[in-house]
Amino acid sequence: MVIDKILKGIYNKRFSSALSLLLAIEIFYFSSLPGARGVASIPWLSIAYHFIVFFLFSFFLAFSLNNEKIDNCRTLLLIIAIAIVYAILDEFHQMFVPLRDANINDILTDSAGIFSSVIVYIRIKLNNNHKSGGIVQTP
Repeated sequence: MVIDKILKGIYNKRFSSALSLLLAIEIFYFSSLPGARGVASIPWLSIAYHFIVFFLFSFFLAFSLNNEKIDNCRTLLLIIAIAIVYAILDEFHQMFVPLRDANINDILTDSAGIFSSVIVYIRIKLNNNHKSGGIVQTP
């Protein structure tokens, strides 16, 4: 099944780590581009971009830090913390880019993508654990 092959690739730590790194570079690159004066943009495009790119960044980060325990709250908190700190640093960086500024709404949108990806990650891990007959333990 195609989904199983995709998940097998995602579970590969090197693959997920490489995608996390590439997404971090992509985020930095696009936030380094100068803004434009008077350019009419599609209002939801920025929101969609922020949500999707930080969803993917934290999703692959989660699988790259995967330690086979769904109940490891410290790992999940570390994933969330790394991704949110990166979102904040990205906005801080934009203060120094011509015609760009920091925006708290972007951080909130990034955070929504981050939390959504963690929920999807947990769901995938629970579903995979259920299929393998494993028992989910609580700390």
